[in-house]
Amino acid sequence: MLPLHTNAARWLRGAISIFGLLLATPCVRAQPDQPFSPTQTSAAPAPLLVIPMADGSGSLVIDTSAAPQLTDWAQHELAPVLAAWYPKIAALLPSAGYSAPAQIHLAIKRIDGVAYTSGTDIVASASWCLSQKHGEAIGSLVHEMVHVVQQYRQGHAPGWLVEGLADYIRWFRYEPQSHGADLVWMRHQGKNFSPRYDGSYRVSANFLDWAAVHHDTNLITEVNADLRDGKYTDDFWKQHTGKTVQELGAEWKRLIEGQVPRGQKSTSGGISYSWLVQLEDAIGL
Repeated sequence: MLPLHTNAARWLRGAISIFGLLLATPCVRAQPDQPFSPTQTSAAPAPLLVIPMADGSGSLVIDTSAAPQLTDWAQHELAPVLAAWYPKIAALLPSAGYSAPAQIHLAIKRIDGVAYTSGTDIVASASWCLSQKHGEAIGSLVHEMVHVVQQYRQGHAPGWLVEGLADYIRWFRYEPQSHGADLVWMRHQGKNFSPRYDGSYRVSANFLDWAAVHHDTNLITEVNADLRDGKYTDDFWKQHTGKTVQELGAEWKRLIEGQVPRGQKSTSGGISYSWLVQLEDAIGL
């Protein structure tokens, strides 16, 4: 053993001390599901955002781990809208003894298309959300939240009504100022545009809005309840409006084609009118 007063001994004693300190320090290993913290690198997975609904009835979980570049947008722009509108959608689509699901999961990741819903799970395209952050992204996810509320019995609900109701909530309740399904939009569809009541999505949304305004103000609530309870048939329209859906569709189509000249561009200057105002103007009221 070297004498303790030599330089070599002092070096060896220091090395032993450092080695002992390293042995005494616990090793921390990152786990795959460990929550993201601001001190982690940008390559780490984004956290799950858990947002309570505006009325306290449940919560929304948003997973941006596959698209961390959208985390800030999801937290500060998307989440407040969805949390506020989910209770409103549930109130617009009630039925006896039914409560809308309390928990919703939204994942934003790479998929084909825009978005889809299965039960209480919504999956949205990351590329779509990124390109439409300040465009249609939020509205498209309001549409998907309608599907969570609907919970219609599989095989009992015509597709045109399922999608038409979702777009009715989106375009006529959430963002009517966007003109996504009104005459302003229709006037830009070109000379071959021929509306059908069962055309689905925004075309059927326009038909439903017109039918609710002019034939049965409770139509949206009533058709939703029948669809959810598995009671819907085409007889619904005769019972609630006195006309078949085909008769209503033909009446609506005549009015549309009378106000949307084929091939004519919109001359409204961006002004949108509700169906009530449009038709009152048309008949001189």
